[in-house]
Amino acid sequence: MLVAPLTLAALVVLFIAIASESQKDRVQARCLQLAADVLTQRESQLNSLWEKAKPIKSGYWGGDYKLEITTAWIYELHVGSECYKLMEQQTESRYRASPAEIISKLRQDATALNATPLQFYGVDLPDRATINFFGTVISIGLMTFTQILQIALAPLLILWLGSLYNTRYRETRLIGTADSGDFAAFDASLLDQICPDYPGNDLQYGCQQFGMRR
Repeated sequence: MLVAPLTLAALVVLFIAIASESQKDRVQARCLQLAADVLTQRESQLNSLWEKAKPIKSGYWGGDYKLEITTAWIYELHVGSECYKLMEQQTESRYRASPAEIISKLRQDATALNATPLQFYGVDLPDRATINFFGTVISIGLMTFTQILQIALAPLLILWLGSLYNTRYRETRLIGTADSGDFAAFDASLLDQICPDYPGNDLQYGCQQFGMRR
């Protein structure tokens, strides 16, 4: 009975995961969020260099400050990654501000990109999932809803697969040890296959041919 709902939930999670991983806006949003977290970790060093570099000037300015930001990209975003390439391209346009302002702007841009509709092969997914719980309408963010499903599915799938394994293992062991007349003791449905109902004969006819009890 759990097969259908578990399969449906797993397919929903898979679909949303693939859509979020393949959509450019969502990928960039995760990159900007990661960049903001990286700068937050180095905020004290950046603030020191920022104070030394003030005031902002046109042309070449804040070499050490800019170098610290670039170094953060190199060590934390990994050279050669798509996220590193994106932030390297944006460093020049972003670094002429205080660390707090840079971090805030990165988070704002990430939020704006995450607010774009999630699309996958022409299918638009809503930003929020609506659940009717005993007459109470609950609205929850789609990604949050997906994360909840992932957490809930993990133990349910383990329990279901464990139950399935135990059931089939028990039946296999019993089949291996049962006498010809004892099949009905563990799975009566087998008799529907091996004890057919012959027209004009008693229902026991097929079973009697095999020496089995129906």
